[in-house]
Amino acid sequence: MILPENRNALRFRNRPLLERLNQLAASTDRHVRIETARSGQPTLKLAVDGSFQYVHSKYDPQREAQRLIVRAHDLGQNDTVLFVGCGLGYTLRAFSAAHPDKRLILYEPDLQVLEAFLSYCPLDQWPSGVLTAIFTDERKLDNYLLTSIVRGQRLGLFVLPIYERLYGPKVTRLLKQLKEMMLDKRDNLAAEASFQKRWSINAVRNFPALLETPDMLQDVDRSLFAGKPAVIVAAGPSLNAEWNNLRRIKAGGLAWLFAVGSAVKGLINHGIAPDAVCSYDPQAHNYQVVKIVDEKGLTTIPLIFGSTVGYETVERFGGPKLHMIVATDSVSTKLLRRTDGAPITVLSDAASIAVIAFEMLSLLRADPIILAGQNLAYLHNQYYAQGIAYKGWNGATLSEAQQQNALKVKDVYGNDVLTKHNLNMMRQDLEFYIRAAKGSHVINTTKGGAAIAGAAFMPLEEVIGRFLKQKVVDPDWYRCSNHYDRKRVIARLKNVSRTAGDLEVFLARMVKALKRLDELCRQDASPEQIRSQIARFGKTMHKWLHNPYFNTFILPMMKVQTEHAAKVLEQVRFSGDVRLSGRQIVAEFNKLIAVCLDNKQALEPDVKQLEETTYSLKE
Repeated sequence: MILPENRNALRFRNRPLLERLNQLAASTDRHVRIETARSGQPTLKLAVDGSFQYVHSKYDPQREAQRLIVRAHDLGQNDTVLFVGCGLGYTLRAFSAAHPDKRLILYEPDLQVLEAFLSYCPLDQWPSGVLTAIFTDERKLDNYLLTSIVRGQRLGLFVLPIYERLYGPKVTRLLKQLKEMMLDKRDNLAAEASFQKRWSINAVRNFPALLETPDMLQDVDRSLFAGKPAVIVAAGPSLNAEWNNLRRIKAGGLAWLFAVGSAVKGLINHGIAPDAVCSYDPQAHNYQVVKIVDEKGLTTIPLIFGSTVGYETVERFGGPKLHMIVATDSVSTKLLRRTDGAPITVLSDAASIAVIAFEMLSLLRADPIILAGQNLAYLHNQYYAQGIAYKGWNGATLSEAQQQNALKVKDVYGNDVLTKHNLNMMRQDLEFYIRAAKGSHVINTTKGGAAIAGAAFMPLEEVIGRFLKQKVVDPDWYRCSNHYDRKRVIARLKNVSRTAGDLEVFLARMVKALKRLDELCRQDASPEQIRSQIARFGKTMHKWLHNPYFNTFILPMMKVQTEHAAKVLEQVRFSGDVRLSGRQIVAEFNKLIAVCLDNKQALEPDVKQLEETTYSLKE
């Protein structure tokens, strides 16, 4: 019977799981047996294929668990450990005894085993926040791992030996997913560290353009897109087989054509003018991708830009422009207000502009959403379609090294096709948003491209015959105005700007507090004095982290470093050596304050320009 305290805990923390366990209690089909081991402790065995197999030792399960944890000595180097299989909790207790500061996640695929665990093992023996989650469903575990594990966090895996035999395929899949997930998070962390300054600079430089251009998701007439077919045209090599089909679509206005990234160059070079080009790369050279529109004098092709796109693109593009607010933009989300009072719609950050465009079209309720040239893999050792050559590399052929480092995935025909990690990550991102999209059918027309879950393959010529029957495109669709409340925007900006002086005061106080903490750690101060000084520093740090000027302009430039410092602070809280903890805080936060001061100084001219431009606008 489940312990009363565990039942109460589940009632508050995981009621659906408690309901499943309540239903299980009425079942008479039992394959779990609990007996007393020779040591006098309870042990657990399972009925498997007509015989019983022990989950724990039938002699001394506690000692066995301690040996298993000692053997897995590298496990303690992780921040969080996922335990597959709980049994009666012996391995979890042994690990927590050795590493009390580590967080635990439990995945138990056998509900009867979990019931036994909750009948013998009180959950409150772990401090709050240590045993963070319990799962019995692998899909829910997948979602938790993808959304809840912090970037840069080290995640370990421990599998009960018997579970490696009973659930081999599940364990193998989980291992593979964890490796991919941590690799993705490592890449995301590297990308964020690389781009975070550009994101902030771009957000500040692009803000005046946002006040002068329509929001694609909130100002454009949605009825123009709802229930209408739209094609996301990417630059993959399969596009070479589709030029005639795309000309036919364009000539009849049979579907919206949205070019993403470099595809605009291929389309224009083949005489096809897309209805818009989408762009959001934060780098300075991004304008090179879209400048062909200006060079050809195509003044009716609008640019839909992400709000943290390279500001050079926004400043230099000569045609009409619309914008999308993206999650990496802290300036717009904090300052913009609409006259209708509606919240600002923000698009998630993603690995590619094609994914951003898909999220945009799904929110506009376009249907069907058609993917073209979305290879997400190599085709005949090619990366780009024809007509999309760039100086220094035309993408014609992969090198031997690139081929050797390539991954294998299935293409739309079920054959193996080569890809690389970042393309595979884009595919996974796209699949995630396809699952989340409601009301839109997704069709993948990319011949020879990677199979995309949720997007059935259908050749583009067949899609035209079955779904593209009439003209849907209005050539003047982008001619509209935004509905930003400039009076409120100016007021918000003034309120944020006023706190710039407070930020300098807080930083000076933090420097002084750290200097005093360093002195106490070097002297023969008592642990109580050091703890008291750490607490004083923490209060000032709290004010710094909640300063509006810092949060709006500076934090996005140093988010990776700030998260790392917060992680160090969290770790030293559990340290028994308060003097060592103080020294670590001094070293880490002196570096962080220096980064903050440098970023503030570097961004000040752009913020001043933003203020002057915004204040000069008519309310």
